[in-house]
Amino acid sequence: MKLFPSKRTVKRFAFGCTLLVGVLLVVNAFMSWRVQRQADALIAEIRAAGDPATLADLKPAPIPDEENAAYWLVQARGQLSRFSKDYAEFCDGPLGKAYDDLQESERPTGEVLTEIRKILDRHPQLTAEITRIAKCEQYASQSAFTDDAEQIAGKSLAPLISAATRDARIITWRQGWVIDSLCESGEHDQALVRGTELLRFARLYDCEPLMVNHLVAMAIYDCGAKWSGDSLINGKISLASRDALERELAQSVPLSGLIRAFKTERAFVMSRSNPECLFFGINGDNQPSVVNKTFINLFGWKVKNNLLGPGRFIGKVISMLESEPIHFPTLSKRLDALSKGEGTISQLTSPMVLAAIESHCRAVAKTRAVRVVSALQRFEEEAGRAATGLVDLDLPQDATIDPYTGDPLKLKHTEHGWLVYSVGKNGVDDGGMLHEYQDIGYAPPAVRLEQSKKQ
Repeated sequence: MKLFPSKRTVKRFAFGCTLLVGVLLVVNAFMSWRVQRQADALIAEIRAAGDPATLADLKPAPIPDEENAAYWLVQARGQLSRFSKDYAEFCDGPLGKAYDDLQESERPTGEVLTEIRKILDRHPQLTAEITRIAKCEQYASQSAFTDDAEQIAGKSLAPLISAATRDARIITWRQGWVIDSLCESGEHDQALVRGTELLRFARLYDCEPLMVNHLVAMAIYDCGAKWSGDSLINGKISLASRDALERELAQSVPLSGLIRAFKTERAFVMSRSNPECLFFGINGDNQPSVVNKTFINLFGWKVKNNLLGPGRFIGKVISMLESEPIHFPTLSKRLDALSKGEGTISQLTSPMVLAAIESHCRAVAKTRAVRVVSALQRFEEEAGRAATGLVDLDLPQDATIDPYTGDPLKLKHTEHGWLVYSVGKNGVDDGGMLHEYQDIGYAPPAVRLEQSKKQ
C-alpha cells in the first residue's frame, strides 16, 4: 500500500491548481475591468450634468480676493485663533461654567457679562473683519482639493476641513457674545444687525464644499435665527434693520445649498472609491506597503464596487430633492427604497442622509419662523392691531410653509409675544413645545424659559 501519491498524481494536482488559479485570475481581471468601466461611466455621467465627480472638481472658479468671503475668512484666521484661546480660558473657568449652566433664555449675571466684554474688547478688530466677510457677495473655497490619494485618505484633507469649520464656529461664538452684550445694554437694533450679519455669513459659508460644512452652516443658521428673533422682540428696531433682516431671511437656507452639499459629498465618495486611499500609510509610511499594493491590485475592484453604490444612492437623493417636495413623515421609507439594491454601505448611509435633510428642514423652520415673527410685528405697527393669522402678512406663501409637512406654520399668541413653529420631524403638533425639538420654530425667551422648567 502506497503512503504517498505517485508523481503523475502530483503533476495532475499541480496542473489542476494552476488551471484554477489561472481561471480565478482571469475572472478577477474581468471583474476589475467591469467595475472600472462602471466607475468611469458614472463619473462621465456626473460630469456631463455639470456636477463635480471627484475632489479635484471641487476647485471653484477664481474670483477676485476682495469679493471672496472665503479669502477674508482665511485672512482673519490668526485673529480668530487668538480670540479662541481667550474664549477657551473663559469657558474653563468658574464664570464660563456658570454661563454654560444657564437654562434656555436665562440671562447671564453682571459679573459674567463684564468678563465677556473684557474679552471682546481685547479683540476689537474682529468686528470689522467679520463685517467685511459678511459683506462679500461670493464665496469660493480656499481649500486645495485634489484627487491625490494622500489627501483623499485624510492626511491632508482633514486639516483643510477642520480649519474652515473651526473658523466658522469661532465667528458664531463671538457673535453670540456680542449679541448678548448688546441686548443687555439695551442696544437691540445693533444686536439685530449682528444677528443678520451671522445669517448672511451662514449663507456664504454654506458654499464651502462637503456635507460637514453644510451641517456647520445649518447650525450657524439656527443660532442666527434665534438671536435675531430675540433682538426683534426685546426692543425698538429701526425700519432699516428690519428691512435688512427681511432681505437676508428671504435668501436663507435655500434648497440649492443642501443639493450642492450632496453633490460635493458624492464627489468625495467617488474619489474615496480609489482603493489606494484605504491603505495609504497604513504602516505609518507615506506610501502603501508592498503587501497592500498587492492586495489593491488583486482585490481593489471589490472596494471600488462597494463605494460605487453610495455614489449612485446619493445621485438618486439629489434627483429626489430636485424633483419632489420634502415630506418628512414619509422620507425615511423613501430613502430606504432609494438605497435598495445599492449595497450594504448605501443602506447604512441612509440614516445619515435622513439626518442631513432633517438638519436642513430644522434651519428652514427656524428662519421662516423668525421671518413670520418680524412680519407679525410689522403688521401690528402698521395696522395698529394684532394679525389674525398668516393671511394678514405681506409674505410669499412659501415663506409661511412648514418644511417638514408642506402645511402652514403654526401661530400662537402669548403674553410675551408670538410663538411660531413647525410640527417637526414627528409630524405631531405638540402645542409649540420647542424644548428638546418636539416642535421647531421661534418662541420669546420667556416662553422658552417656562418650557425648559417644565421638563
